[in-house]
Amino acid sequence: MKKIYKIFLLLLVVFMTSCSSSGGFNNLEENSYTYTQEEGTIGDFSLVSPTDNMVVIQVPTFKWEEASNASSYTLEVCSTTSFNQSDAVYIKKTGIVDLEFNVSSLLKYKDYTYYYRVSAQNKTSSKLCKQGYLSFYLKANTDEEIEVPITYAEEWSVHKDGSKAKVSVDKTNFFGNNQNSLVVDFKTEDTNQGIPESDGWIVITHQYEAEMYGVDSFYFNFYYSGQNARIFLRVVDEDNEYYHAEIKVANNTKQTVIMKFDEFTLRTKGGTTIANQVFDYNYIKYVELVFEESFGDGICMLSDLKAVSFEKYSHMFFKTLDFNDVDKNAIMDDNYVFTKDFNEDGKEFTMSFSGSKNELNTSGINGYGFVKIPVNKFMITGDALKLNVKYQGSNNGKILLRIIEEDGDRWVYRLPVNTIPEDGNIMVPYGAFTLSEYKGDGSRQFYYLKQIQFGIESVYSSGSIIFKDLEICNLKDYVDDLYYSTVQDSGLIDDFSSYITSAEIYYRYMTSTSNKDESMALEKELSFGNGNNSVKLGYKTDMGPANYGTYLKNSKEGFSSLSFWAYDYSIKYDDVRFNHIKEVSAKMIVTLFDEEDNEYTYVIDALNKYWTKYSISLNDFTSFDAEETLTSEKVKAIMIGLQYYYYLEDGTSYPMYMNNGYVYFDTLEFSSYKQTTIEELSKKIKPSVDNPNICEIENFNTYTDNTISSYWGMNENLSYSALKMSEDTPENSGKSLDMQYKGNSDSVSYSKVMIFDESANGKAIQLSLKGDDKATVYINIYIVYAGSTYKFRATLYNVASSWNEYTIGFDHFIKIEGSGSMALSSKYVKCISKITFGIVNSANYNESHVLVDNIRLTSEVSYGTNSVVPIGG
Repeated sequence: MKKIYKIFLLLLVVFMTSCSSSGGFNNLEENSYTYTQEEGTIGDFSLVSPTDNMVVIQVPTFKWEEASNASSYTLEVCSTTSFNQSDAVYIKKTGIVDLEFNVSSLLKYKDYTYYYRVSAQNKTSSKLCKQGYLSFYLKANTDEEIEVPITYAEEWSVHKDGSKAKVSVDKTNFFGNNQNSLVVDFKTEDTNQGIPESDGWIVITHQYEAEMYGVDSFYFNFYYSGQNARIFLRVVDEDNEYYHAEIKVANNTKQTVIMKFDEFTLRTKGGTTIANQVFDYNYIKYVELVFEESFGDGICMLSDLKAVSFEKYSHMFFKTLDFNDVDKNAIMDDNYVFTKDFNEDGKEFTMSFSGSKNELNTSGINGYGFVKIPVNKFMITGDALKLNVKYQGSNNGKILLRIIEEDGDRWVYRLPVNTIPEDGNIMVPYGAFTLSEYKGDGSRQFYYLKQIQFGIESVYSSGSIIFKDLEICNLKDYVDDLYYSTVQDSGLIDDFSSYITSAEIYYRYMTSTSNKDESMALEKELSFGNGNNSVKLGYKTDMGPANYGTYLKNSKEGFSSLSFWAYDYSIKYDDVRFNHIKEVSAKMIVTLFDEEDNEYTYVIDALNKYWTKYSISLNDFTSFDAEETLTSEKVKAIMIGLQYYYYLEDGTSYPMYMNNGYVYFDTLEFSSYKQTTIEELSKKIKPSVDNPNICEIENFNTYTDNTISSYWGMNENLSYSALKMSEDTPENSGKSLDMQYKGNSDSVSYSKVMIFDESANGKAIQLSLKGDDKATVYINIYIVYAGSTYKFRATLYNVASSWNEYTIGFDHFIKIEGSGSMALSSKYVKCISKITFGIVNSANYNESHVLVDNIRLTSEVSYGTNSVVPIGG
């Protein structure tokens, strides 16, 4: 009867009073109540559960003994022993008439120590429990995986302000995991409507509140088929901040994706909430799948989404490649039959090979081959591969390291054997791998390693390579002044001559990732200086800019402009819908940053199709943020952006997402030009005005010994190599080029970079030669097409010691470098980048020479022509 009376009074008071809360991140306090019931001294009582220092997984039910003369009890739970309202966690519940209470929905912090106490009250007094307070530790259940169920399509909504999409649930066990799959399907007409605010932006939201204690990663099965889209997993945390991480999509491939919480970054665009700027993943409110730049048809499937402990799945990742974990029976050879040896600790692999047809090389294909090793693991977070390489063999050719991604894309890094350092330590940034075979979407994920391949190229002798201690690393842990350049007193920032391998460029320049085809590689074939390097920069059409940037360690005053050489080598997509486009040329966005991170930009709408020096006055850079004109000493960083968008003839955007767009770039420097200036290094070679079937390449009449080196290059490391002019010519007038060489020695190489006009044609090369009756002359034609270089060679033996005119049809040029089945034809004349002459003989060790004159292309003969005509002189 007494207890019923207490309950009645409590209900009456609750009805007549109100509650308030204040203080802390998780702080609740209820007003105390006044009762007109028990009076007198309250008896002693003790806390019962949880016991002091007790470790619990579930939030406990708090229990205590009954205190005599008590009408009600007050429970306090706090993150400190001070029990202050300002503490991170403070919960106060008053008016409790039972001897236990549960606050499970209010304790959201796990792996955390809490303190609790109880006091008893009546009309005239209050008394604290005998212990004062006790503590308990709320432990996260690390064995638990928190599932985000995919049950009904109606649970997932499409954001009303984005592009349209159809959401459904597939129950056909698409991933073979006995789980439903969420399906998101969208069409070009819904994602590409000409509305910049919403085109290509799709957000699929599932309101799902869950505690995420004891886990540190998301796990799910994923599939995407469609145009290039950036896809994110996004969650809303406890204080309504949006955090997202990009899914590294392998197009048309069923993927398993594991994303650690520390990969998620705060999204600060579009009016999203900014609170404590900490990913409070212990409690989430929403899960979202977000598509950006999805301008075409696409279908996406997601299944078995759950939060997990990364440690439970760590066996699916590799940081250091252990060959003992590899299925040796699954290892395959390509072209060669290699001998393969693995040391006992699994860290070292030796491949031996022979350059001739024998028991090791049964195919007889010289100079090229791979060992294919299956890995089938995720790649731990990093941005480079580090390994040790020991090579024995001839001092030419290249070692190949090839990565096969989950979608089958093949990425290769070529390491010339003569660039291997003495200690053998190599570090290859992911960006230095170039696409060698397009099997998937052509985008560099480097997320899941299906296979790694070790190979050789242009190695024509026996030898061996030891690969040791291959591991994933981060460049910042090994490279001093990563992404920084030093400005010389002359204003020079970089002429790319100091780099030995393409990998080293990535130590100085950082790249963006949103364009998905960012790449940098040293380029000698198209460099315009003697023995110099240029750098080849890649971009993908119809995407955001591919950006390349460097910080400046120092700045120099007194300069008024920024200069660089550029040469666009973009290839137009072969489609009748773009017949109205004469040629494709990349837009370049040059951005300078000052010490306050203000941006100053200059845009070149279309780069020239031949080497051009752009000198941009600093006065012509514009800024939306800074009010002052930029001066050279204030420049702290430089960024070069490249992009191109395809449009139909009516102006409608029509994305093609074409890979292998390239721009060649050289000699970045501050200069003293007062006005923006554009200078052409060389003009395009066009058909002769007198005869459109002839393209004159070179007659040497205008050169001197001092000027020839500005137009022709040679391998300067050979003492017997020299660029000299001769007055010995077929017509006994003008000049010819005297090419020095030495018998029974390394071949010389004399080269000329060139650019042919679109109208140029040809089926054969014509030239006049005078030799020494011993020389073998290699005539090499280089083609740069779709970002790849092809080398074709015609060989002339025992070149006569009198002048002869040689006409060599393209059919007689053999492809000796470059993958695929390309043949030299008139179609590719506009892609010829260079011609070189190599000279050797095996008769003696004497120094000698060969003269060349009147080099031209002709289409007046057939591809099969091969003639030698004496011309006297």
